[in-house]
Amino acid sequence: MLRQRLAADPKVVIFTRYVDTMNYLAEQIGRDKRYANTTALTIHGGLNERQRREVFLKFERAKVGVLVATDAISEGINLQHAAAQVIHYELPWNPNRLEQRNGRVDRFGQRKPVVYVRTMVMDETLDATILKVLVEKAAQIRQDYGFSPPYFGDETSILDLLEQHEVTLGPKQLSFEDWRSGVDKTTTEPTEDPFAEETLERIKGDSFYGQTHISLPEIERRLEETAATVGSPEQIQRFLFSGLNRFGCSVAENADGSWRILITNPALQTASVGQVIERATFDPEWALDDPDVTLLDVGHPLVRRLVEEVKQDAFREKGNHKGCPYGRTAYVVTPDVDEVTALFHLLARYVVNTEPTSIVEELLPVAVPVYGGEWSVLDGQHTSLTGEEVRRLLEVQSSAETRTGSEVQEVLTDALGMRGLERLLNDAVEARRRELIAERCSMRQQMEQREGTRTAEWLQGIDDLLPGSFDLLTVTVYYPG
Repeated sequence: MLRQRLAADPKVVIFTRYVDTMNYLAEQIGRDKRYANTTALTIHGGLNERQRREVFLKFERAKVGVLVATDAISEGINLQHAAAQVIHYELPWNPNRLEQRNGRVDRFGQRKPVVYVRTMVMDETLDATILKVLVEKAAQIRQDYGFSPPYFGDETSILDLLEQHEVTLGPKQLSFEDWRSGVDKTTTEPTEDPFAEETLERIKGDSFYGQTHISLPEIERRLEETAATVGSPEQIQRFLFSGLNRFGCSVAENADGSWRILITNPALQTASVGQVIERATFDPEWALDDPDVTLLDVGHPLVRRLVEEVKQDAFREKGNHKGCPYGRTAYVVTPDVDEVTALFHLLARYVVNTEPTSIVEELLPVAVPVYGGEWSVLDGQHTSLTGEEVRRLLEVQSSAETRTGSEVQEVLTDALGMRGLERLLNDAVEARRRELIAERCSMRQQMEQREGTRTAEWLQGIDDLLPGSFDLLTVTVYYPG
């Protein structure tokens, strides 16, 4: 099977339950002359994050590669850019585990049109019979309800379940009692029957299961808005370069357009990154095509660490760096604005009257011209920019011009001292609350139209939002220039 799969596609991931089996398989592949040009690698729970990354890079770089792994990587590790084939060396009796393993390669971002999955099961054994029963039941439930049930975590619970449903394993199989004699029963907790009608109805009522046919374009729109607020690759690059310079680190451009980053400040060093990133990019497509290039995005450990250090630095008395004494502030000089503008980032909180009560947090940008015309500080007329104007402000290109610390401090003092600023910020928070209520009402109505008057329990109170509180996180001054 392995030779056939490698002939079709030169990358394969093999999952096994046991470290001994993992080592055995990798050793046999390495010894077999038929796999002389194949790189066999192993990964398991005993490796730290940096060691795992090194293994992944070797696997991505290999022309022909086999990655033998335990279930330590079946959750939270994504391999869709490196492989499109999975082999399960033995059957995990928890079908959810199969899905988690498959999900390492069969997920968004997979470039191959087809993902191949092979599960090795001994014919005419207990494994094969149990697998057949579970697959048939899950398929029937998916047909009836539109989703598959949650499964169970160990062999004993599966046998308990099959016994409860009076499933016959056949004369060639071990009896339940014979099989149980070899099982280490460490728990006496009852196993919930995932096939019971009351269980399935509860799942359908308490979650999105069974609602997958509903199209929610508002969710896609909000995701796009979040990405714009968090930052584009260009904005992340500007932040990272500025922050690295602030903390005494160096950045140099390589001949191919990638960046070499030397992390000399111990506060920014992490075990998974080290002191040097030889080739880095902010372009996701480039990183997908070249495994030797490190993608620097909001999830990268260096970016996360820099964000935390900048936040902490903002609260240190008088700061450790030259510049404006105000914490959590910045300025941008850009030809894309006509007047001095202050951008306030708020963290707004709302109370949702669901059962139990929940809290929603929103990152809310509010921009206000500091001087000029009807928005003058003197006459107290202040009007915030529209949502579209704020989005354009977040995307402006900065120029090479600078301002002195005293100049920035003066504008910040005026901006934070504007008459009616607190009312303006409260109005923005309230406007966002009304938008959230409208969005959630629309979502609830769509679901009620499809499901009738019987609304899922999790929807009750979802559009009942009360104002909570808000914090002012940052202030950025935009200068024309």
